[in-house]
Amino acid sequence: MTVKVYAYVDERNKAAVQCRKDLLACEGIVEDKESPDYIVVFSGDGCFVHAHRDLHHLGVPFIGVGFGTKNFMMNRDLTNPKKLAEALLENHWEQVFSQAIVVEMYFSDKSVRSAMAFQDISFKSVKNEMLHMGIRGEKSFPRTPFNCHADGVIIANAAGSTGYNYSAGGNVLLDLEAQNWVLTAICSRIPNSFDIPFQELEIKLQRSKGNVYTDNTEHVGVEMVKIRPGNVSTEILFHPNEDFRSRRYNDLT
Repeated sequence: MTVKVYAYVDERNKAAVQCRKDLLACEGIVEDKESPDYIVVFSGDGCFVHAHRDLHHLGVPFIGVGFGTKNFMMNRDLTNPKKLAEALLENHWEQVFSQAIVVEMYFSDKSVRSAMAFQDISFKSVKNEMLHMGIRGEKSFPRTPFNCHADGVIIANAAGSTGYNYSAGGNVLLDLEAQNWVLTAICSRIPNSFDIPFQELEIKLQRSKGNVYTDNTEHVGVEMVKIRPGNVSTEILFHPNEDFRSRRYNDLT
């Protein structure tokens, strides 16, 4: 039996690079970047998101191997390449699906562009000044329309809720397949984080323009965004020994 993998690695991480090299030397494991069975990501959560953005079009499951700091989304017990090879050949996994977020951006030059994020979208001030935002949604959170004065706002899915959103004091969505986002206002004087169901959102700046970041990709000079659930979901695999659901709860509560 042969398992084909796309081995995606953070080249700055020497331990991750070595693990990738040793995995590809294992019997039964071959690298195939055109039609892999799995995308195996050697690094931390940030690199894992980049891999989703770059490679989701291949339509195969992602397996994270944790060489980062937190490794919320990674398999922490598969850093031994021989053990990883055995797991790939045995093919027994627990799976979760993470749904992308689509944002339509309306720029000050009247152009409109769309982008997709697999973790979070943030709408932030250009000049380090408070933004005056009007937020409308199909469903209340806690009310709509909702006016917010803050340095910016973050919309994160469950996978992204442990990243920038968490650092900004936002709620964490413990269930990776929750049909919710978390909306977190940055440096706001009001309670700053709400769990909201998937819906169409409109965020409009009242007197200025801002920058939008989709998984750290910058879009400059935006006046309004419309956000909706994407049609793309990525499949994430965890080894049964990870007990990732309990681990996630214990890490974050």
